Amino acid sequence: MRNKNFSVIVTPPYPDRRFSTLIRRFEKDLIALYSDMERKSLVIIKQETPKKSGTVAASWITRRSNDGANGTDIELHNPNQVASFLNTGTKPSLGRYVPVLNRRITTGIHPGIKGTKYIDRASQMIKDLTTEEINKLVAKVKLDTGRAFPIVG
Repeated sequence: MRNKNFSVIVTPPYPDRRFSTLIRRFEKDLIALYSDMERKSLVIIKQETPKKSGTVAASWITRRSNDGANGTDIELHNPNQVASFLNTGTKPSLGRYVPVLNRRITTGIHPGIKGTKYIDRASQMIKDLTTEEINKLVAKVKLDTGRAFPIVG
């Protein structure tokens, strides 16, 4: 099972020279926003990951990909396969079959674990934080330019 990926994508609303001029003007702010969101997203997912020994939480890493006009994606990835089991849970193993009784009499070696859905909680927290940070950047652009700056994403 593949882990859930989180993305922060800023997409231009229309191909316009004014938009590209604003992007160049605020490129440092956007780069700082991406770095900040990358760091904060990693902190949030590590805090929300259930901890017994801490190895699953410590395994989270970030990757950034630039798609040019489509913006920048920040992907959170956990190579530890236990991460998805903690999120979705596992089924109990089947018990020992007794032919005379024609049924299983025990629950098996593994009782199963209940999923915690921690990735959904972290995803919502990251989405709220991203919206807040983008709104701050939009307000800054509006103050600096004196007009509204539409962001579609």
